[in-house]
Order: sequence, then C-alpha cells, then structure tokens
Amino acid sequence: MTELKTLKDIEVHEADEEDLTNNVEWFKQEIKAEAIKWVKTSKKEQRKLIKDGENDKWDAGYWKGFQQNFIDFFNITEEDLK
Repeated sequence: MTELKTLKDIEVHEADEEDLTNNVEWFKQEIKAEAIKWVKTSKKEQRKLIKDGENDKWDAGYWKGFQQNFIDFFNITEEDLK
C-alpha cells in the first residue's frame, strides 16, 4: 500500500464495470489503513501527553472520543491496532 497524505495521493485505477468492485474494495482498504495509522499515532501522542502531565481530564476524554469515532466508522479491531 502507498502512503496517503492527501486524497490526491490515491492512485487512479482504470476500470471497466467488472473491475469496479475491486477498485472500491481497494479504496476502502487504503482509507482504513490510513485511519489505523492515525489512531495508532493518536494513542501514542495521548500517552506521551499524559506521561508529561500535559493532559487534563477533558483532553483525555476528547482524545478517546475522537479515536473511538475513527474506530467505529472504519470498523477497526484491536487486531488492526497491533
């Protein structure tokens, strides 16, 4: 998989009608992979802020809620986050 920094980084695949389903599945996998990377990075940053004492209760709840939205929307499992 390629690293996506913006939507412009998504490769365009030529497709006929038979191949369209494969392209949709590819797109879903690429976006989910980016969401997984974001959640992992977010959790690391959250732990760092808590360790450094720079995270109050509101921030901790905000981070957790935002991460949970990504986890729910993209159906990310604990296995995905390992």
